[in-house]
Amino acid sequence: MLSVYMKRTEVELSARRLEVLEKYNKIIQYGRMNPVWFIENIFKIELLDYQSWVIMNSWATTKAAWVMSRNAGKSILAGLYMMARALLFPSQEIWIMSLTASQAQDTFTKMEKIAKHNIASIVGSSDVFVNEVIKQQTNSDGFVHDKQSFRTQLFNGSKITSLIGKPENIVGKRSNLNVYDEAGKLPHDFFALTEPFTSQNSDFKTGHGVDYAIFPPQLPTQCLYMSSAEDISSHLYEIYKECAMSMAMGFKDKFVADVNCEIPLHPTKHGKDYPALLKQSEVDDAMRTNEYRALREYYNIFDTTGGSDAVVSRSAIMRNEEPYLPITENDRTGTKKYVICYDPALLSDNSFILVGEIYVDETDGEIKGRIINGYNLVETLPNGEKKILTSLQQLEFFRSLILRYNGGGADYENLILFIDPGSGGGGHIYSDFLMPDWKDEFGVVHRGLIDMEDEKSAIEAPKFPGAIKDVLHLYTANKHKNDMFAAAGDLISRDMVKFPMSTPNRGKIEVDGRSVSLSRDELRGLLEIDLAKEELLAMKKTKTESGNVRYALSADKARKQHDDRAYTLAAFCYILSQERRKKQFDVAPPRQDMSVLLQKRHEQTKSMAKATSNKSPFAGRRPKWMRGR
Repeated sequence: MLSVYMKRTEVELSARRLEVLEKYNKIIQYGRMNPVWFIENIFKIELLDYQSWVIMNSWATTKAAWVMSRNAGKSILAGLYMMARALLFPSQEIWIMSLTASQAQDTFTKMEKIAKHNIASIVGSSDVFVNEVIKQQTNSDGFVHDKQSFRTQLFNGSKITSLIGKPENIVGKRSNLNVYDEAGKLPHDFFALTEPFTSQNSDFKTGHGVDYAIFPPQLPTQCLYMSSAEDISSHLYEIYKECAMSMAMGFKDKFVADVNCEIPLHPTKHGKDYPALLKQSEVDDAMRTNEYRALREYYNIFDTTGGSDAVVSRSAIMRNEEPYLPITENDRTGTKKYVICYDPALLSDNSFILVGEIYVDETDGEIKGRIINGYNLVETLPNGEKKILTSLQQLEFFRSLILRYNGGGADYENLILFIDPGSGGGGHIYSDFLMPDWKDEFGVVHRGLIDMEDEKSAIEAPKFPGAIKDVLHLYTANKHKNDMFAAAGDLISRDMVKFPMSTPNRGKIEVDGRSVSLSRDELRGLLEIDLAKEELLAMKKTKTESGNVRYALSADKARKQHDDRAYTLAAFCYILSQERRKKQFDVAPPRQDMSVLLQKRHEQTKSMAKATSNKSPFAGRRPKWMRGR
């Protein structure tokens, strides 16, 4: 309908045909200057006031950043934006960029649904875009979904393609528009490889008999960054600052839209109040469950985590996120190896248990880890308040996890256990209770556990000869904390630890190509792992005045954020590093059996006592003042 070509033709055009083409030309030219008018009158989709403002100010820029709240409609807005540019300008190359194929495909699919009238909130839209799509086959609608890419092509030569695969494999592409969905979650290297797609000047023209002066200025090539806020170490934050400074200085080649949740909560259309896109209860629930994530995703407050002193970067964690569900028990095949890390508490902080899996990656043979669940040992009282479980309740729950994740094998053969023995949580209390044999709820007797590296436990070893060694570890914080967090930073940055995707807002997740509704327990597990990620991201590595390295929460988070989850996550990484070392050197890491040291110490004490008695002037006889008595 709207395709107009510059190609010459020998076919004589009638006056009526020329009149029709002239009308088309006027529509296109006016649409190029007024994209909001084009969307509302040609696509028949009315925009809210803030959406009109975003599109109009982004239209002729080289860089545009849409930092927008969840449910502010940025995916639909991006779909309309791409459709308008593809129709109004011939031979446009539009690429949808994302680190994962599924994210890029989701953005493409959103645009496709708009064109096909498959979005319930958009009523009465036109078929203009669909009619301009080239249908390669009689049974095709022109929207191609295959392993290579999701793509579509218009009669005017414009193409919209989702980028599937690593960008380093497709360098050298040319693009008129790069659309980065969830730009805050993409690493710097991704932008370094893909932003040059738009480096060519759109005003450049060459060829035989071409008069450069007669061509009007063209719409510049553009990078469009869409996301909610992330942390200040992200590339999105750099673009946000760059565009904001350009706008402040009066330049119009860059634009940033900071649309927090208050705008979609109270939108307007033509200056009049309009129903909200977002529910206030959704924002309140997000603030209650994960405040730090909610501040980023709904209020556009960039997190101060990250930087050169961070233990791990947010991009490293997001790079290692995979779509899988929390695991609540061993599958009883005997092939799964789980690590249960427990940081107990009695009065303050969280009493937290993290569960991870150690496995061998079939692709490269590396030993890697996967975080599969998390449990905060609290209960809700009748008045709604929450309290930490009692010591006996925590012990009972910990034992139940041992049975579930061992999976019916011989005692502890599928497990590695860690308990923080620090005095604050009374970790030694639980290790003491684990030494003797114990019965489960079915009356089955299980052998006790003992850590012979721990001096206090080794003293009690003679009392529990049947306790199993080398399964339970009581790594003290003052001795191993630095090694734990160093292992976390190293292994996560090297992609050796995997995480589940963040908790979805709608309670559904895509797993193996199918949408899965999460149970209450699965949602709880994902939320606990999300909080563990947040705590680890807030951890900083600093040097003390004495030159020692210290790992602790950043100053702005220390008073209002816990570190228990991060500590168990670091403990898991440390245990994973020990298992990797076993394979690398085919030998277990050096271990110090405290029972041997105690035996030597006992022998030394006896020999010293004997030597002292031999040197005594009263050795072998009674003193004079005692004789005769």
